[in-house]
Amino acid sequence: MNYDKWTEERVVDRVTPVPDLSRRMAKLKAMALAVLAATAVLAVACSNDTGSSADAADGIAADSGARQLSGVTREPVPDVSALALPEAVDPAIPFRFVAERDQLLLVYFGYTACPDVCPTTLADLKAAFKQLGAKSRNVSLAMATIDPRRDSAEVISGYLRSFFPAATALRTDDDAALRSVTDAFGANYEAKYPNNSEPEVSHSAYLYVIDDQGNLVVQWPFGTTANDIALDLEQLLA
Repeated sequence: MNYDKWTEERVVDRVTPVPDLSRRMAKLKAMALAVLAATAVLAVACSNDTGSSADAADGIAADSGARQLSGVTREPVPDVSALALPEAVDPAIPFRFVAERDQLLLVYFGYTACPDVCPTTLADLKAAFKQLGAKSRNVSLAMATIDPRRDSAEVISGYLRSFFPAATALRTDDDAALRSVTDAFGANYEAKYPNNSEPEVSHSAYLYVIDDQGNLVVQWPFGTTANDIALDLEQLLA
C-alpha cells in the first residue's frame, strides 16, 4: 500500500467529533499566543548572546584554516637536501632536491610507458595547479625515470613537458645512484627486461613535497584528489 495514502487514512481514523467547537478553538488560540510570546522572548535572548550563531560560524571558519594535511607526514622528517640526480637534458648538471627560497618542490618517480598511475598522477597535479592559479608559480616539479633503458633523455623530457612545460626531467643509467635516492625518499621500484617479452616495471606511486631546506614535508599517495593537493599546497605555501 502507498505510504502517503496509508498515513492520510490513519490521520482520518483518529479524528473525533468535538461537542463544543467554539470553546475548543478559543482555547487553542490562547495556547498559540502563549507559544508565540515565549518564542519572541527566546529570540531576543539569542540575539544578545555573545555566543551567537554568527560567532559560531566564525569559529568554524577559523578552525578550517588549520586543517590537517591530506598527505602523509613522516617522523622524523626526512632530509633529502644532500641528494642529487642528473638532469635528463644535461647530465653534467646535478639536480639537488631542495626547493627555491619560499617555494616548494614536487618530486615524482615514474616512467613514460606507465599505462595509468603516472599519467593520472600528473593530470591530477595539473588540475591542482590550475586550482592554485598564480600561486602555482611557487611550486616546481621534477620527475625521475625508473625505466632509463626505454626512457631516453628526449623521451622523458618530452613526456614530462607535455604536462608541465617548466618541469625538470631527471635520468641516470646508474641504478645504484637512483636506488640511493629512492631509498632516501622511501620510494620503491623494480624493472625487469626479460628476453623476447615485454618489460616488467612496477613502482610506488607517491608524489613528494620538498621545502626550501630540503625537508620532505608531506607525500601524497596515488588517488589523492586534485582539490586536496591544491589545498595542501596552499597551506604549505602560506
